[in-house]
Amino acid sequence: MQRILVIILLLAVALCADAAPRKRSAAAKQKTEQKSSKKSSKKSKKGKKAAKKARKAAPVAPPRLYTDYDGIDVSSYQKDIDWEKVCADKRIKFVYVKATEGATYTSPHFEYNIKNARRHGLKVGSYHFLRTTSSLRSQFDNFIKSARREEQDLVPLIDFENRGNWSVSQIADSLEAFAQMIRRHYGCRPMIYTMSSFYNKYLAGKFKDYPLFIARYSDSQPELSDGAKCSLWQYTDQGRVEGIDHAVDLCLFANGAKLSGILMRPQATKLSKYDNEKAVGQVPSTPAKFKSHADTAVAEMPAVDESMLSKKELKEREQMLKERQKEERRLRKLREKAVKDSLKLEKKREKARRDSIKRAEKEARKRTDAEHGSVEADIDAEADADATQGGNQSRYELQNDDNTNTENAKQGSTYKQHYSTRRRKN
Repeated sequence: MQRILVIILLLAVALCADAAPRKRSAAAKQKTEQKSSKKSSKKSKKGKKAAKKARKAAPVAPPRLYTDYDGIDVSSYQKDIDWEKVCADKRIKFVYVKATEGATYTSPHFEYNIKNARRHGLKVGSYHFLRTTSSLRSQFDNFIKSARREEQDLVPLIDFENRGNWSVSQIADSLEAFAQMIRRHYGCRPMIYTMSSFYNKYLAGKFKDYPLFIARYSDSQPELSDGAKCSLWQYTDQGRVEGIDHAVDLCLFANGAKLSGILMRPQATKLSKYDNEKAVGQVPSTPAKFKSHADTAVAEMPAVDESMLSKKELKEREQMLKERQKEERRLRKLREKAVKDSLKLEKKREKARRDSIKRAEKEARKRTDAEHGSVEADIDAEADADATQGGNQSRYELQNDDNTNTENAKQGSTYKQHYSTRRRKN
């Protein structure tokens, strides 16, 4: 029996010794498989990164190799332009020309570009580069001085690309305020130009009702996060056009848009003048909502043939008229308040003037009284001096009289003694 147990134990030990290397070999095999899978994954990741780098490095094929475009936009960067050669290119249907930037800058080539492009048959429009470092009012005044409405074929364009020190809410509010000021003056909605990334980050959902001019340097049209459709797509800033010596921005109509969609409608039989009357207050560089601004002057609404307008445009015009009337009422109240305040100030000034006159008269009386008092004091002093001198003289006279009387008495007594002596002798 004992022998059987020993044999069983020996067999068990042998089986265990055989199983241990098998387990070690399985674990080693598993480790090698894991290492090989990691290496393969690393290789695949490196391959993906390399492919991505290659895609980035490779130039994006522009639409139709820069040979198809509907319009251009120019500034002083393009220097002197031969508009006769540019207009010979029948693909170009319009041009936007930079007019102003910020509150003070005016493009030195603006007048030349606008007049010559229009003279050679192109539809022209003007754009303003909006800055965050100047007030909206000063920038608006700068733009309308250069971009006269009678010289424009296209709706005005606002170029807004840099947020500066504005907050996200200030970006949208300020752009809306400036767009409303442009709309009131020119009688149409301006077009807004920006990069697709900037629009998606700061403007999405707030400017869908405006015509949009979006820059996206790619071979596919811009996709905006709020579903808005842009009218113009700038697909490169490295285009080449006969008659322009420098690179130029090229753009295409997008999403079925046409030239008629960005034309400024014939509005006025008589052009409106901008009412430049200053209201109380000033527009800040970082404003809140437009309708709360105190310095927005109300321009006259241009005369419009309403039969040419659609229902939507008629509704918009009615809304603009209501807003204008509301703004006029607000400004009238501000002016009335300013007049009342000026009257109060004038009354205060008049009262202060009268008080000063009264104080001056009182001071004069005091000085006069003081002078009279000093004269009377001098007179009293003289009188006192005279009285003192008179008293001294009377005392001297009395003393003299006393001395005389004494001498007389002495003489009398002497005389009496002499007389009595004489009588005795006789």
